[in-house]
Amino acid sequence: MLVAGLNGEKILSMLPFDGKYTGLLHDDITLALAYQAADIFLCPSLEDAGPMMISEALLCGTPVVAFNTGIAPDIIENNLNDYVANIGDPEDLAHGIIQILTSNDHQNLSKYARSKALGFHDPTTVAAKHIDLYQKLS
Repeated sequence: MLVAGLNGEKILSMLPFDGKYTGLLHDDITLALAYQAADIFLCPSLEDAGPMMISEALLCGTPVVAFNTGIAPDIIENNLNDYVANIGDPEDLAHGIIQILTSNDHQNLSKYARSKALGFHDPTTVAAKHIDLYQKLS
């Protein structure tokens, strides 16, 4: 387990297994390398409406397991690139982690994760969604 950011040492001390705390990652290259080195990115947030880390991890080809909140259900497709767990259900979150980590096709999971994120964040797609929303609200 690799933990970055604030309070990482506290988080690691509560886990029943060993891990490494990196501290804050201060630049985009180090952050991208950390995502790329990971087998999975776990986002257990219950309240964040659109954590950037999900998109960043996917764009680096790292499969994600997250709760069904914020951007997660929009960009993650169970059994294809990642896993969206029922919100607040730690057993379902653990199931998603196991599913991704025991996949025999990690390379294709990684490729699909990146491809899905690239399409989701494509400027033409984003602009079209904004125009569509604007027209609906007008």
